[in-house]
Amino acid sequence: MKISFIIPILNGENYIVKHREHIEKIAQLFHEIVVVDGGSKDNSESLLKGMNLTNLKFLTTTPGRGQQLNYASEEATGDFFFFNHIDSIFKTNLLEVKKKLIFLSKSDHFTRTLAFCKLVYDDDNWKANLLSKLVALRVKWLRLPYGDQGLLVSRKLYEALGGFNPSYPIMEDVDFILRAQKKKVTFLELPFKIETSFSKYDFFFFRIFRNFFCLVLFLFKVPPKKIAKIY
Repeated sequence: MKISFIIPILNGENYIVKHREHIEKIAQLFHEIVVVDGGSKDNSESLLKGMNLTNLKFLTTTPGRGQQLNYASEEATGDFFFFNHIDSIFKTNLLEVKKKLIFLSKSDHFTRTLAFCKLVYDDDNWKANLLSKLVALRVKWLRLPYGDQGLLVSRKLYEALGGFNPSYPIMEDVDFILRAQKKKVTFLELPFKIETSFSKYDFFFFRIFRNFFCLVLFLFKVPPKKIAKIY
């Protein structure tokens, strides 16, 4: 089982510094890390290349997560892709993660499964805990995990679903998941937690409303480029 970790970034130097040890550990245990930069103006590239990771691919393309992820998947060489955000890290021991994924991969059914992790936040206040519960309810009721939960998919299934839409600057993950639902793909919550940044929720209730509003707009066929102006 060769897993390519695919991470889109845009001015992500703060998280690269913060999660350096985590990035290095992923490089040690898995097939490769493919970082795709959408035009950073900070030190993201030099920080990553300065780690001297032999299995790191650093790519550059035009900004927009759909374009970045689509391009990275074309350059990745693994038979599984794990799409992740630069501010999201595993809270489970990475060696245990690898062992569990290898075990799951032995099932032919797993190549037709879209897997994701339980999402938690790097803060223990009531707002972060409430948000984690809301995410869990969204996944349970709508079968709609987002990219910050980590998305694991076989190359075979990814290509069968048509990959990410390169024209989508945002909502690329929602679009991909909805296509998987239409194809009646099996969804699996992995027994791991991924922790992501809570700092972007400074205006907590406004941010929740805005995210929900953007989702509704997308479901009503509003073009993602227009939604991006609101987001």
